[in-house]
This record gives sequence, structure tokens and C-alpha cells, in this order.
Amino acid sequence: MEEFKSWITVLLPAKPVITGSFDWSSAAAHTNDEALLVIHSPQLAKHFTRETDRLW
Repeated sequence: MEEFKSWITVLLPAKPVITGSFDWSSAAAHTNDEALLVIHSPQLAKHFTRETDRLW
């Protein structure tokens, strides 16, 4: 059986992009093997925002 994988992106105005598999749960913080990346780039944030708008 294939493992379920998710990827979460948080976009906040004038803030860094926060992306990864980390789901803000206690298990993510203490038990699971998660990835979390914080990117401080307004240009990259615009790309993430455009892609999110396109998907939703």
C-alpha cells in the first residue's frame, strides 16, 4: 500500500512562506518524521500565492 503524503503551505501577507509536511499537530511536533521550511523571500511568496490562487 502506498503511504499517504501531504504538503502544507502557509501564506501570510508580508510574512515568510512556511511550507512542508508538518501539519501543526502534537504528533507532527513530537513523533512524526516531518519537514518544515521557512522561506524569507517576497518574490518566492508571490510565486506561492499565484500557484495557490490557481489551484483554489
